[in-house]
Amino acid sequence: MRDLVRREILEFDENPRSPERGQYRFVQSLIREVAYGRLTKVEKVSRHLSIAKELSALNDPELAGVVASHYANAAAADPSDESLAKTAKEALIAAAGRASELHSYSQTVRLLDQAMEFASDEREALGLLVRSSTAAAFAGFDNPHARAEKALEAYRELGDTDGVVAAVTVIARHLSGSFRSTEAVEFILPVYQSTEESGTREWALLAVETARALMLATRSEEAVEVSNAVLPAVARIDDIPILLDAIINLATALSNLNRRTEGMVFLLGAVEFARRHDMLAPQLRAMNNLYSIQQNDDLYSLPPQELVGLIDRSGDQDWITRSAFFEGISLLGHGRFAETLAALDRIDNELLSEFWKDWFEVTRIATLDARDGFDDERTARHEAIEDKYRATTDPQLAESVAVNAVRRTFLQGEPKRAADLASEVLTTWSGYPEHLELALLGSAMAGEVEGVRWVRTALRDAPEGRAIEGLKAFVDTYECALTGRYEEAASAYLLGNATWAQVQVPSVHATAQAVAGMVLGPDTVVGAEATAAAFSFFSEAGATLYLNLFADLFLTLEVAEAEGLAG
Repeated sequence: MRDLVRREILEFDENPRSPERGQYRFVQSLIREVAYGRLTKVEKVSRHLSIAKELSALNDPELAGVVASHYANAAAADPSDESLAKTAKEALIAAAGRASELHSYSQTVRLLDQAMEFASDEREALGLLVRSSTAAAFAGFDNPHARAEKALEAYRELGDTDGVVAAVTVIARHLSGSFRSTEAVEFILPVYQSTEESGTREWALLAVETARALMLATRSEEAVEVSNAVLPAVARIDDIPILLDAIINLATALSNLNRRTEGMVFLLGAVEFARRHDMLAPQLRAMNNLYSIQQNDDLYSLPPQELVGLIDRSGDQDWITRSAFFEGISLLGHGRFAETLAALDRIDNELLSEFWKDWFEVTRIATLDARDGFDDERTARHEAIEDKYRATTDPQLAESVAVNAVRRTFLQGEPKRAADLASEVLTTWSGYPEHLELALLGSAMAGEVEGVRWVRTALRDAPEGRAIEGLKAFVDTYECALTGRYEEAASAYLLGNATWAQVQVPSVHATAQAVAGMVLGPDTVVGAEATAAAFSFFSEAGATLYLNLFADLFLTLEVAEAEGLAG
């Protein structure tokens, strides 16, 4: 073997995530084909079986892929042997499971596709096709649910209700995970409503995925209703992972209904239970949702290291992508532009779906704009990406697109127009109201006291949390300052400033400080302090865009300092 490797005929597979790790293979396929072509059919079957049985006897899970390939080759050499086809199919399915454990999802899809060739009937092949759809989603394939859609069509022709339920559940999961929750609801809810509770795992998965889609589509009351209905059934089938998913759906929906304490108690319990039993997937999901619910108390800190560690351990490409994206957003808010770009670049662009490629690009553009100032070409690219998603029906994505457009308008020096646009943003999500933050900053910067008062009214229904408390304090700051009540404005500013120093993203905090400097005036003690704090952050970060936006204010500060009026 060593001699063949030295002569570059064979090579050794050392990839730790490869199902064929530890094995030798031909460097060139042509060499293999020539050598293989000289064997008779009987020799091919005999030798493949001999190698497969010998490797199977070692009981080494890392050899699952190699064993499967030999059984598959033996079955392909003698298609008439049904027993051999069954053995090959089972070996390929086992190897696909091993590849999935190694997070080698592209390999999982390939092995399941091979297994389909040896399926005993159409229903079995369709089941493998649905399973491969899930692996394709994890692998980052574009339109991964196309496989499940093909299976669904076939199941309906066969009149196979269980198959329809399984395929619909997988497709809805893909849609919900791709920020297409409204489509997921329209797709899965009629099937859930027309399917009687069967007490089976398949029905439970259908119900749990229905609740998740409803929760993500902000139809939270319905999500709670479905979750409460499915919990007893899931408990009866004694499937803990599904039970945890159902609890996570219920907890998040309750939080969306502003019942945050109940939601957090359920999620904390799910996290602890999953941790104790080393159930990584539900622990990861519960921690992610808990982190999102807690955001109003610690809004824009960098993602907690425990959560990032779990994501890395999971090896799940979708979670890893989301982690890098939100880490990049957080770093951008902290004015750490080089680190933002590095976080985004850690993800291989080839592994990203079209959606994530677009949103990584939007974040890169926003980072370069903040660092260097606006660029016409980048702005055109940014707007083109947003236009692709402007018609989305997904509440989270629709809000993100709208808020991005408002923020860009504000940063382009059009605060009044930004405030008007922000007031038109329809949000039903229970998180921190960025559109109200922008409406406030835009109205105050434009000197529009009625706009500030509108924000005060809109905040009455906002979720509780320190970030909201700080926002309300800045409402008081700007309204009092714009109506000549400077002592009250100064007092409110000190409260808002102290609160946001603990919980708000530094770039937004500094923007609020700068606007406070404008309305209070840099010739007052508090106004000068607010202006100086904003200038200090933006200059240290090298945030050219913000330095340009508030150039007149910062110039006034320099004059005030020169005249000895600033503290």
